[in-house]
Amino acid sequence: MRWLTRVGFATKGFVYGLMGIFALLAALGQRGGQIGDKRHTVHVLQALPGGRVLLGLIAIGLGSYALLRIAQGVFDTQHEGRAVKGLVRRFGYVVNGLVYLGLIGYAAHGAIHGRVSARDPEQAWSVLVLRWPGGHWLLFFIGAVIIGAGFYALYQAATSKFMEAIELGSLGEKRRGFIRRMGMVGYGARGIVMIIVGSFFVHAGMAERAAYVGNAGDALGILANMGPVVLAIVAIGLATYGVYGFVQAIYPVRPR
Repeated sequence: MRWLTRVGFATKGFVYGLMGIFALLAALGQRGGQIGDKRHTVHVLQALPGGRVLLGLIAIGLGSYALLRIAQGVFDTQHEGRAVKGLVRRFGYVVNGLVYLGLIGYAAHGAIHGRVSARDPEQAWSVLVLRWPGGHWLLFFIGAVIIGAGFYALYQAATSKFMEAIELGSLGEKRRGFIRRMGMVGYGARGIVMIIVGSFFVHAGMAERAAYVGNAGDALGILANMGPVVLAIVAIGLATYGVYGFVQAIYPVRPR
């Protein structure tokens, strides 16, 4: 679990950091800046020299993160319990892991074939879910869980609760304060994006239309419509959240 934590959070931080940088460049009107989600980041990396090797490494790293989250949900390694609150949080871990499994396939496809797939995995599996009996309620519930996770991220940003998940015993107070402020900015931006993404799923479930499902890129597009300043603020936050991912990898989650 400690190994999965280190590799997984470092890779996740790398992807989030690039996603934030690309969005910030778009907000500033610079060449190379484009609004997109994690898959767009993978697509950009694929075009770089040695991109196939890099995508292969990212697929392995995100696989570690996905296994970590699924294990936290299925085996309750975080000791959330079987009460309603605990089960919802464990379900959220599993959903998070499954989302990253989809991104792994996207990166692995680019590593093996030299080009990334053009399919939109969120809408593809949403079409499948809507074919199930009561599938629209499942989409609605997934959206509600994502929204809840978004508000919890904002709560973590406001209370610095995320500091409980890392061990900084060897660091001085100034460095602790810097990491705390960085986490507050990062978790705040991620929470905003998650709330918007969750609302896409809720809308899709209520309307029974998979086309309404959106991703982080679509959420950033909505923020861009509010003005470049809003997009720039959230983009900086996402990039900061990416840096915080490396902090989580260096100072892993403490056993509970």
